[in-house]
Amino acid sequence: IAPRDYDEAVARDGRRFAEWLTPVDMTAEHRIPRGSLTSWAASGYVRKKRDINQGRMVYNVADATARRDREAEERDSEREVS
Repeated sequence: IAPRDYDEAVARDGRRFAEWLTPVDMTAEHRIPRGSLTSWAASGYVRKKRDINQGRMVYNVADATARRDREAEERDSEREVS
C-alpha cells in the first residue's frame, strides 16, 4: 500500500468513528451541508465546541446525524400527505 493511500484510509477511519467532526469532515462522512450544521448548532439542536488541539469548531456527530434523519423523515411524511 502506498503511503498516500494509507494516509487517506487512516483519515477515513478517523472520520467514520469520530464523536466530534469539523463541518468539512461532517459533509464528507455524513453528507450534512455546512450551512445546515451551523444552523442546527445555532438553534441548539447540535452541540458544538472548540477543538483544544487545533482551535477549530467541531460538532457532535450523534446530534447532527439524528437531526439530519429527523428532518428527512419530516420531509418524507409531508410528501405522503400532499
